[in-house]
Amino acid sequence: MPTIRFQYDTDAERLELERAAAYVTEMRQLGRPTASSRAKPVASPRGSA
Repeated sequence: MPTIRFQYDTDAERLELERAAAYVTEMRQLGRPTASSRAKPVASPRGSA
């Protein structure tokens, strides 16, 4: 897993970076399909083309 380092000078800057990382993580999780949300293929009746 890639890592990244940020330099900050104050606790406020650190908190802002942590919030940004948490936001990106949440957006990625929301965009990832889950097994229950995946569309299931619909079987076509036999004989139809």
